[in-house]
Amino acid sequence: MSSTKTKRMRLGTKSCAECRRRKVRCIYAPESRVCRECVLHDAVCVSQTAKPAGPLTSESQDEERSMRERLQELESMVKVLCKAVDAKSDPSNPRKLEIDAEALSRLRQASTSDPKFDYSSHGASSIDDSGSDAPNAITNSAESIEDAPLLHLFKAAMMIEANEVPGDSKRTGLTLQHRIQACIKYLNALVPSFEDLTLILQMTERYWPLWHAFPLDVLPARGNPPGDSIARVRIFILASMKSTSPVIVAKAVLCLAFCVQQLPAHFKAKRLDLPASPTALVDSYIVGAETLLPVNESSAGTVDDLECFILQAVLYVNMGKPRNAWLCYRRALSYAVLQGLHTLDIGADKRRLGIWNKIWHYDRNLSLILGLPYAMPDTHPGIGRPQSRLSEQEHMYGFAILAGHIIDRNQNPQRDHYATTLRLEEELQQYEKGAGSAVLNAVPNASMPLEAIYQLQVQKLFYHNLRKLTHLPYMLKSNVDRKYERNRLAALDAAREMITSWQQLRECSGDALIICDLLDFQVFAATILLILNLLSPSCPDPIHQQASDWERVHDITRNLQYISTAMECKVAGQAATLLEYLSAAHRGIYDGPEIYEAVIPYFGKVRISQLRRADPPPGDMKFGGWDDQDMMSNMVEFSTDSFVPFSQNYMGDYLTEAELGVDWTAVLNADIGYEWSQSFQSSNFGMT
Repeated sequence: MSSTKTKRMRLGTKSCAECRRRKVRCIYAPESRVCRECVLHDAVCVSQTAKPAGPLTSESQDEERSMRERLQELESMVKVLCKAVDAKSDPSNPRKLEIDAEALSRLRQASTSDPKFDYSSHGASSIDDSGSDAPNAITNSAESIEDAPLLHLFKAAMMIEANEVPGDSKRTGLTLQHRIQACIKYLNALVPSFEDLTLILQMTERYWPLWHAFPLDVLPARGNPPGDSIARVRIFILASMKSTSPVIVAKAVLCLAFCVQQLPAHFKAKRLDLPASPTALVDSYIVGAETLLPVNESSAGTVDDLECFILQAVLYVNMGKPRNAWLCYRRALSYAVLQGLHTLDIGADKRRLGIWNKIWHYDRNLSLILGLPYAMPDTHPGIGRPQSRLSEQEHMYGFAILAGHIIDRNQNPQRDHYATTLRLEEELQQYEKGAGSAVLNAVPNASMPLEAIYQLQVQKLFYHNLRKLTHLPYMLKSNVDRKYERNRLAALDAAREMITSWQQLRECSGDALIICDLLDFQVFAATILLILNLLSPSCPDPIHQQASDWERVHDITRNLQYISTAMECKVAGQAATLLEYLSAAHRGIYDGPEIYEAVIPYFGKVRISQLRRADPPPGDMKFGGWDDQDMMSNMVEFSTDSFVPFSQNYMGDYLTEAELGVDWTAVLNADIGYEWSQSFQSSNFGMT
């Protein structure tokens, strides 16, 4: 802003600023706030005094309203950050709370520091240490949550300065530029120090090929020295953070978010000088990227924008937020169509074609999980089969086509005919005998690269999940109509194969803990399907098969408990607890809450209760053979919908932020009806 003082106005003058500049007579019509000369020349009529608090024009008011609406959206996005920062810290670890509070206080100081603050020092890596000596730098944890620095960050980035002259033609440009600069500035403040960044990259290097997050020209070729890739990626992140391009900064922070997201829980005990907790950092990076990416919404964007949307979606999948991931893919799909990617032929640019295929493939797979319609029909010219019949793209193409056909059936259950499911079964068998035979029959081993193991097992999980969802609606009907017995057997076989594929992935990966909440949740849902069958009093499976299935349940429970502890995963923790309760109820030793109710997102409701049995035999009562535990039995109730996940229409308010990580016991609605419901009662007798 110029330091030149405004020339003092002559007393009695009534001309507006524009008329005074043009040295013409300023005439106002009765009851008009705009002079005739400004109307004639289509100029902005501003008083010479330029009162900041003066009334805005209708155009300015619309702009102000639009910016405030955007601010409200950003505030809702950063709520998760406010709740995440220190909210789940261990109260028995006061040092952890003190250090996190200090880091957040330093961030708050950075948000109000003068423009001379240098964020590019040390490669744009951390906040100036001088801020830690300011008075009252360390506050209590609760105050840090309520006064989260990221909230101030985005408020400052979005708000229009009050002392700007209404109607200034440069106002929008200045506001947009201010928003970009402020967001980049504070994202730089959230980059770990050089040493911590190096350590983070070292701990997550083996996972990089799984995400395809870093540009291909950044990662060195195979066989290069071990430290070469770490140095190149570190340079990429630090150099990108110095850029003034929103999309370059967004891509860098999203790549960094992948690395921080993959950190195991024990990392906190190893290093405690991060700007905030790892969970809060990941949330901050995603919110920052969300703020930067819409900057060019008036245009079709670039390929880099599309890659950022895909990175966001994968991060959300890992976090157990399929709805947010679906929204990212839909957004990417819109931009991809505007860029003409749907018109590319098979021999087109591999980068663009790969992006287009990934977008519509995962749009269909997530739509199937969420019970939503997909975007691109099979007849669309952009839906083309890859040239190579042995590539990963070929398998993903087949899965996407099958997912679309299952969605078509599920979206119209009233008009569904059993013949549709039979046709789907035939398509699955054709894939199994053709392109899928090599994948489904392959057995991973620990000597294989982690990337190859992951790709192989995920493809198996995709296929068997499609099988399970194909037969699930009719499996639920098999108790009352035995003609659907084949569907019951097929769905259970698919569930067992999903569990086996997931266990092989975990076992062959060694000590590598690959975080993917959505993948873990799908395997948990397959385990619930086995329990539904095992609890049925009319279960026709042989005793040895039932024992084998219960062993699978116990193995999955143990694995999920381990993941919950090692990676601080809410989804795995709640899933393990529910499986443990169901196993205990089956054996008649359930000792959890007297009435336990949980809503499994995108699956159904489970209720476990303790019931008092009928009077015991007189002889047993006479000799004192019965105690209070013997007098109790367990009731397990399942409720769900057959075709479309029942929760899609009414759980939006609950799943806005946490999605799969929401407290399952808190998402209850007595007014919701379910298409399918069944109760199972167990006792201490005959349980194994």
